[in-house]
Amino acid sequence: MSIDQSVSDVQSLMQRKRVEGLMEAVYYCYGSAVVGDIAEFGTMTGATAYGIGVAMLAVERQYGLPAKNLDLYDSFVGLPEPDRTPDTGSPHVTLGHWAAGGCQGISVTELDAMMREALPEDRYRIVEGWYSDTVPSLPGDKRYAMLHVDCDLYGSTMDCMVPLFEKGLISRGCAVCFDDWMCNQADPAFGERKAFAELAERFDIRCSDWGAYTWSGARFIIHDYNGCPK
Repeated sequence: MSIDQSVSDVQSLMQRKRVEGLMEAVYYCYGSAVVGDIAEFGTMTGATAYGIGVAMLAVERQYGLPAKNLDLYDSFVGLPEPDRTPDTGSPHVTLGHWAAGGCQGISVTELDAMMREALPEDRYRIVEGWYSDTVPSLPGDKRYAMLHVDCDLYGSTMDCMVPLFEKGLISRGCAVCFDDWMCNQADPAFGERKAFAELAERFDIRCSDWGAYTWSGARFIIHDYNGCPK
């Protein structure tokens, strides 16, 4: 076996572990009767969105459970300018890994074509734009049972999650999967770790740590917070 093939096999394995962890979260939110739909913030290659969609259809058919919908949020132009503290001092930003326009994945058209193979067209929604523009416009009766947060930056994580908590759109029991939890040398002063710590304090979030689901990701179950829907 060539070195290139070995590297490719490892990359495929790591991606599969990430998708399997998210699929497990899908089964959890259906099996535990968590109210609401599923959302992904940051679609990149579309692999995780596709995996989530396939798992949704599988668990519904396996157990005859009511359908949920999938909302897919992305700018589709890459990351925003990482100009907010603490992003300006984070290792991934200073090293150039996370720069404006970076981490740009597939197009809306490509993602739509991929998702048609996973879910019926009326079961998913692709939301294009910055989180600061799209998430605050969600209606007050929207509920989410699972979130895949692949926002990289502290700023982007806050942009998507603050409105969700402020408007009470995160259901009791919601599974929140942070894709970049271990980035930035796993330092709690940066990125998604810093954002969730601030959110926990601001909204008095009570949650359980569900553990890692890939080398970079961590999952939490939200039990309660200020403004949590009953």
